[in-house]
Amino acid sequence: MIRQSLLHLPGIGPKRAIALQQAGMDDWRLILTQPPPAKMGAGTWARVMTAVERCEQALAFNDLHFLVKTIAKRDHWRILAEYFDQASYFDIETSGLDYDSYITTIACYHKGNLHTFVRGRNLDDFLDLLDEVKLLVSFCGSTFDVPRIESAFHIPRIPCPHIDLRWVCYYEQLAGGLKLIEERMSIHRPPDLQGVDGHEAVLLWHLWENQGDRRALETLVRYCSADTISLKLITARLVTGNGCSLPEMPDIDKELPFNSIAMVSQAGPEAFQNPVMGAANPGDAPDHESEQSGESFDSKAFRRLQQSRHQRRETYPGF
Repeated sequence: MIRQSLLHLPGIGPKRAIALQQAGMDDWRLILTQPPPAKMGAGTWARVMTAVERCEQALAFNDLHFLVKTIAKRDHWRILAEYFDQASYFDIETSGLDYDSYITTIACYHKGNLHTFVRGRNLDDFLDLLDEVKLLVSFCGSTFDVPRIESAFHIPRIPCPHIDLRWVCYYEQLAGGLKLIEERMSIHRPPDLQGVDGHEAVLLWHLWENQGDRRALETLVRYCSADTISLKLITARLVTGNGCSLPEMPDIDKELPFNSIAMVSQAGPEAFQNPVMGAANPGDAPDHESEQSGESFDSKAFRRLQQSRHQRRETYPGF
């Protein structure tokens, strides 16, 4: 599939690409064996041949930096089809959208395993994982996630090639946000995550940071993790929809254990400190019992979040 990418070649636009396909030159290897087609000068064809030879060299050496940078964005699905097993999917959550907001959570689905990173615990460890990544995939990451990562960790650029799935979807006539695309593809999140959105992710973090609400942190980590698994499912749908076969896909429900803290805290509860409360374990933080109702603060906070979620969905259908 990747050898059928033509739109990045010099002098080749949509019309010439169709002409090449109709002439039976829809593969880099075929182009290298053919004379120039009609209405294309020898000089232009020589430049095409040189570009194809460079692409073949990059493919032979798995030079994904070159391929991602060179191949047209509307053909990036072909790169995902060729390197599907080597792609890693990631997402971040932040404390808000202001310039001084910070990364709270990172999730990365890498080599069949879900890795999660939380501010105040192991966020810096994401850089070690990033060194292992061959191809990074995100949604809107070119304008949000990747610049935030580079700024937060003070690195000039991430060390791996990156594909923004938003544009892959766009060129496949799937415009809109991630949740809308999931809905159009009939991808369903676990019941406890349905309706959770970026606005609520910010509130969940502040519940954890300010109140030591363990359940809020669990939901936040699961929400961020679900995004990464969803990206792989969407990628699979796009690739198979273009005629490629792929191995068995992950199942969101099976890949997201309910207690995400177990995935984050590898060194025992003493290592997972609340960055504000200073409790050795989120569960050790005060329960903030209500003197009037006897209901814990956590329960009331979650009830308010759920009510807010339902109100947003009623006010903005399809939100």
